[in-house]
Amino acid sequence: MIKRTAEHVLTWIGVGLSVLGLLVLGLILPFISGDDFIQGIQEGDGSLTYEDAAASASFFHAFATIGLVLGIITLILAIIGGVFINKKAKTAGILLLIAGIITLLGNWIVAILWIIAGIMLLVKKPKRDTLTEDGYYNYDKANEVAKERTEEDPYKY
Repeated sequence: MIKRTAEHVLTWIGVGLSVLGLLVLGLILPFISGDDFIQGIQEGDGSLTYEDAAASASFFHAFATIGLVLGIITLILAIIGGVFINKKAKTAGILLLIAGIITLLGNWIVAILWIIAGIMLLVKKPKRDTLTEDGYYNYDKANEVAKERTEEDPYKY
């Protein structure tokens, strides 16, 4: 069994930061298409008409909505990956890499955390304890083989 403490920490810190970002975006989203926001856009650039400012506000609203949906999808992928870290490390690594790559569009810090955790899950291998036909070293099996050899002919070895 491999200790996956670093992967757990990176994944869950990323999940926490992602939840905070999504909460902020979810709280800001209703105000983006309001009249106060449109008037603020007009005041910022006096040459814009109300229609142009409303079009800009609707663009920002659509962009933020897409970001919120993608953020929720990547958050779900990362949570599933975080749950499977000890059970299915390869699956968790792939899920975290997918979530990290998609998140690169929005939240760089979370994306880097998830990508690093995903790579660690895919690359880290268990320590080789025994040398068997598969190329692993197994102390229990090695002791059995040594015991059998000495029992067959104790003076040969």
